[in-house]
Amino acid sequence: GLEDFMSDALAASDAPTIDCSEGVALLPALGHEGHDHDTAYDPHIWMDPERADQMVRNIGAGLADADPEQAEQYMENAQTVGFTLYNLKMVLRECIASDQSDLQLPHRELITFHDGFQYFAEAFDFDLLKAIEEEEGSEASAAEILEIVDLVQTHDIPAIFTEVNG
Repeated sequence: GLEDFMSDALAASDAPTIDCSEGVALLPALGHEGHDHDTAYDPHIWMDPERADQMVRNIGAGLADADPEQAEQYMENAQTVGFTLYNLKMVLRECIASDQSDLQLPHRELITFHDGFQYFAEAFDFDLLKAIEEEEGSEASAAEILEIVDLVQTHDIPAIFTEVNG
């Protein structure tokens, strides 16, 4: 798959690489229990603005190391973007939690199509009940569809958002 292709491409290249996940608290991958995967963590770390802040700072530090003449500019830019991302998380958390906000949500439960939302759910205190597509390209079985319908009814989930796959 794509993950194997990227690993092979990185191994064959002598270009400098930046691990933007360094220092980021990683969550285990969903839907992979009992499987032997090289990546045992959920890679969708940018879905939490605070984790994205750390990613940006890692990228800035990596670019500064690779291009010392511009190091100060890379670090300043990373700090500015990272600070903006961190503030975004704090503002959104406050809006979601506030009784006065238009974003006040009566429900904290999510059922998502993809399995890439657990960082988002953790960042904003949502309860991620189920990811319909736990592995890319998989289809929900009849039993899983019944489970999802039961979750929607049990938690009285008021909205379903779809996406167009083209």
